[in-house]
Amino acid sequence: MYGINETKDVLKTVMAFVEAFKAANEDGTLNFNDVGLFVNPLVTLPNAFTGISKVPHELEDLTEEEIVELTATFGDIVEDEDLQELFFHFVSFLTTLHGLLKN
Repeated sequence: MYGINETKDVLKTVMAFVEAFKAANEDGTLNFNDVGLFVNPLVTLPNAFTGISKVPHELEDLTEEEIVELTATFGDIVEDEDLQELFFHFVSFLTTLHGLLKN
């Protein structure tokens, strides 16, 4: 049993970026004035990156209790297909980057 700690770190980062993009795009444009909105997502990124190689194992080993916990904490991403796709692309990107930097 792997648990879900690394998955939660990645989900926190993905949701932080989603919220930052939503806030930045409230006026219909992304510009330099929005840079401050991306501080929080960038701060969460190292935790997401550090354990990224464990996320696929955690997802393959999810228990019913872990699914309930993830849904309660990250309901939007667990229930929204577009956000799920973003999450899996983000995991794929970080996993690839982690592998490249490891070599």
